[in-house]
Amino acid sequence: MMSLQNFSEVKLSVFRAMTLVFAVLLVVDQMVFWQWTTEGEYTPISIFSFLPRAFFENKFAFYVTSAIAVLSLLLWMFRQTPRALSVLSVVAFGIASTFYLQNLPFGDHRQAVVFLLLAGLAATEFNLSEKTFFPLAACALLSLYFLAGWEKVFWSGLSWANGSSLQVFAHYLGREGSVLRGWILDSKSFAQALQICGVILECGVFALLFRGPVQWLWLIGLLFFHGAIEEIFMYRFFPFYILVFYLFGWPALQRRMNG
Repeated sequence: MMSLQNFSEVKLSVFRAMTLVFAVLLVVDQMVFWQWTTEGEYTPISIFSFLPRAFFENKFAFYVTSAIAVLSLLLWMFRQTPRALSVLSVVAFGIASTFYLQNLPFGDHRQAVVFLLLAGLAATEFNLSEKTFFPLAACALLSLYFLAGWEKVFWSGLSWANGSSLQVFAHYLGREGSVLRGWILDSKSFAQALQICGVILECGVFALLFRGPVQWLWLIGLLFFHGAIEEIFMYRFFPFYILVFYLFGWPALQRRMNG
């Protein structure tokens, strides 16, 4: 089994920069592509849900909070007063994401994982978690995949991979002109095969912890998995694969190059 405890400032700096860029992109994604709504019931979904409902119904407050999050994340990336900005970034990102999730009719796992990564990075600014940061980051990323897969199995059982559900999803939410979307709509068997492969990759993602062919099988499988998601749905989920590859694939390539 591989070790994730090899800490270096350079490795942390690269991971920090990538995570902060992805966090900025996620906030911008929420601001630009999200259709604002205040309908539906409000339930506690984050540690910031104690704020009044009227606050989360204020569109102007959402944009102000999002702008603060983007600015603080960018300044943190350039190491401007990193301790203060790391705390501000975590809080602003958390509140902006709570706005988004409180008004969203379905769940979105991306915000929770990025929030955990930002909180872990903020802890390193206070010298609290350097040696344990990468194992914790790996757990957060792997949990993203595992919980996404387990959620499907838990609520729908093996019948979830029936092909029809993916066909419906692709029909209504898929991108016009997508090649894979066309194949899914034309073939229930193809749709079912994609669903089975997807849930195996998600639920079995902890195979990345083991060195060797199995690890590379999952890295390659996840690459195609993310590529398919982007090609069909334009879900902007690919940045997580870059972080996963940096933690698992890049060290494997270095070991191979070093003999």
